[in-house]
Amino acid sequence: MGKDEYQIIIFLVLTTAISLVFIIGFLVFLTRFHKRKLQFETEKLIMQQKHAEELLNTEMEIQEATMQSVGRELHDNIGQRLVLASLRVNALQQGSQNAADFADLPAVLNESLEGIRSISKSLMKSKELMAAASLQQLLEKECVLVNKLQKCYVTLQYTEGIPEVSGAIKNFIVRTVQEFTQNSLKHSPGCNIQLNFTVVDEKVVMDFSDDGKGFDVAAILSNPNKGIGLTNMKTRAEFIGATYTLESAPGQGIRVHIELPFDKLTIESDVKKGSRR
Repeated sequence: MGKDEYQIIIFLVLTTAISLVFIIGFLVFLTRFHKRKLQFETEKLIMQQKHAEELLNTEMEIQEATMQSVGRELHDNIGQRLVLASLRVNALQQGSQNAADFADLPAVLNESLEGIRSISKSLMKSKELMAAASLQQLLEKECVLVNKLQKCYVTLQYTEGIPEVSGAIKNFIVRTVQEFTQNSLKHSPGCNIQLNFTVVDEKVVMDFSDDGKGFDVAAILSNPNKGIGLTNMKTRAEFIGATYTLESAPGQGIRVHIELPFDKLTIESDVKKGSRR
């Protein structure tokens, strides 16, 4: 074998080896790229599913609160009127001749029927009303409901310039406000609650605070039987892509700070896509 032939063989071997290394490296790169892409798509799908599940849980919680409200209305309003009507009918059955016992019976029955119709309409249109109402209107309604209890006084400050919010985000925010106010009502009766909504650097900034008795944050959150409402608020904030901080100390009330970027205000479409997959 001549020197030239030997060099050609060496050249071919080296070229083949380099080509094999290049091909193997390229195949490894494609495999890893495909694996990472698949992992990314899987994580994205899981996140969408989590958003869909959280939205469903939120809607179920709101429906449960609606049903509790309907139950109270049936008991406190419709029930009392029907009891009054029943007493009038009993008097009639017992042969009472006093016209005053029956004079208001038609009015009582009509008021009961009107109340039932009103409840029925509110149940059928509750979802539409939630979608139609602005975030500010929904928050004002929550403040009115809490203030009626006369246990804590809620003040809402809502800055102009907050963009339109999707239905899903409205559900999350309203439910978070409910968690905060219920926590204050339960643990700090007689306190003042502040709900502040402002805009800073293209973010909706939410500051919720009360002047109640406060607590040791580390001690509460480390106890699995306590701080469920606080944990729920944190979970809801994370699900909609917001940052969440909690501050409190004994005798110093509680403060929750949430920042939600503008590009997260229309998360509803992503949630719906995740629920359909």
